[in-house]
Amino acid sequence: MTPALQFDPALLLAAQGVRVAFFDVDGVLTDGGLYLSAEGEALKRFNILDGLGLKLLQQAGITPVVITGRDSPALRARLAALGITRVHYGTEDKAPAAEQTLAALSLGWHEAAAIGDALARPAGAAALRVRGRAGQRPRGGPRRGALRDGGRRRRRRGARVLRPAAGGQRALCRPAGALRVRAALRPAGLAGRLRTAWDRAALYLPAVIMGMMALGTYWLARNTPTFQAPAAQRPLTHEPDYFMRRFSLRTFDAGGRLKSEIFGTEGRHYPDTDTLEIDQPRIRFFNEQGELTTATARRGISNGDGTEVQLVGDAVVTREAGTGPGGSPQPRMQVRGEFLHAFLDTERVTSPKPVVLVRGSDQFTADSLDYDNLDRVMELRGRVRGTLQPGGAAAGGDAR
Repeated sequence: MTPALQFDPALLLAAQGVRVAFFDVDGVLTDGGLYLSAEGEALKRFNILDGLGLKLLQQAGITPVVITGRDSPALRARLAALGITRVHYGTEDKAPAAEQTLAALSLGWHEAAAIGDALARPAGAAALRVRGRAGQRPRGGPRRGALRDGGRRRRRRGARVLRPAAGGQRALCRPAGALRVRAALRPAGLAGRLRTAWDRAALYLPAVIMGMMALGTYWLARNTPTFQAPAAQRPLTHEPDYFMRRFSLRTFDAGGRLKSEIFGTEGRHYPDTDTLEIDQPRIRFFNEQGELTTATARRGISNGDGTEVQLVGDAVVTREAGTGPGGSPQPRMQVRGEFLHAFLDTERVTSPKPVVLVRGSDQFTADSLDYDNLDRVMELRGRVRGTLQPGGAAAGGDAR
């Protein structure tokens, strides 16, 4: 539903604090024309809608005051019908009359509004002074309104309200309604001043909110991490990716039993081959029967899970004495060479280079070696030489 009267919010704020409204008569309460009879009696034509506007002002607590330079029975009858009691008739100099009214009401110019028509009275200097006083104070001054003639599009400079009219019909309903709406919304005292300040700030609140949202969006855009494609994986090189010093590595079976243990003074891991190069390695390995096998060398190379070890430089693999298949005694056996390849899971030791084998009191030399501890089979190749002590061969497994 569209309201009967609509006002610009800036106009309502401009009318804040109005308590008294001054009105001229000619051109304000009338259409600006004079009707003279043959006897010289002046007749004035009033607009019925003016009465509604003035009644609205009084209901809103705004005192209407009429200051006019004329006086006639028709004018007095009209103002009496409107219930306006504060009237100054035949007042050419209107400024003192306005000051007197403000003093009587204990009000100031900042609480006053004036509505007049300067176009209809070119010679009305007094009326211009009152309207100028009511609308041209720089700070806290009263508000003023000007009427627009239907034939000329002119407005007095500095006026806050321009009331449209058609064909010279000028009703005060709209400007009076604006003052009434503003007065109805106006609280009193400190709360009123705070409300007024809030109303003025509310005009700029949407722009402030939009600015804050823009700043927040900018901050999020600057601080939100960007989604980047994962960097291409670097090719693996034969360079250590980590190292260890004075370390030990242990492996266990599914039952938690220790299977192997590797000690070293320093270890370097190479990611391209997943191997661990060990300085001064010492290895201990236990098979399922609990037999212990040890190995040492100047340098060792182990695979990733520690099940395969290459021994380089003064390599020695020793199987301690124990019990063989069938409960027969197993003599201590040792293999020495510059290179030995031990497979801890399958309990094999191989070497493509010359080796020395010592088994109990027996000793052999060969150009290569392949020993399977699970089958108790040793194969010596190349130039094989051996020394067998009496009864030594019978104490172990096969040797070929």
